Amino acid sequence: LEQGLASAVIVAVGDNRTRRLLSERLQACGCRAATVVHPQAVVAPSCVLGPGTFVAAEAVVNADARVGAGGIINSGAVVEHDCAIGPFTHVAPQSVLCGNVTVGAEVLIGAGAKVIPGKRIGDGATDAMRAYVDHSRDIGAFHPAFPVYALRCADDRAEGEVTFPICYEGPPGVVHG
Repeated sequence: LEQGLASAVIVAVGDNRTRRLLSERLQACGCRAATVVHPQAVVAPSCVLGPGTFVAAEAVVNADARVGAGGIINSGAVVEHDCAIGPFTHVAPQSVLCGNVTVGAEVLIGAGAKVIPGKRIGDGATDAMRAYVDHSRDIGAFHPAFPVYALRCADDRAEGEVTFPICYEGPPGVVHG
């Protein structure tokens, strides 16, 4: 970028990781991240939008919500009161995060998803993982008894490894819980 062409930039890329990497490169070059709010969006005065955040048309970000750097709150999405959204997370069109939801970094909340109040979703969760957020109180690493796991998604397959904590121990070679 030539000096003086833009006072601030926004990285308009949907993929969370790519958006973060490009944002970091631009910042290293001295570029400042713009925060863009569509005129038809509703953003409460008490919410905090991180640098490089984009809030699309008809999106709503309510009281005391916090959106990290490089976030996308897409068309018609609703982020209710007291939600905390990590950096470079994408809340896709028509998604709803009810009150007091915590979402980690680089998460994709898929189109039309509904996350009920008080849920917590860990870093890097994607729609491809099909994490259902309407059953247990916490998802992923936030849950104290949640097994440690690693998922790899490729094409139409998902593979994973899981380590069960002591609370799942049953007879030798058997897991319960």
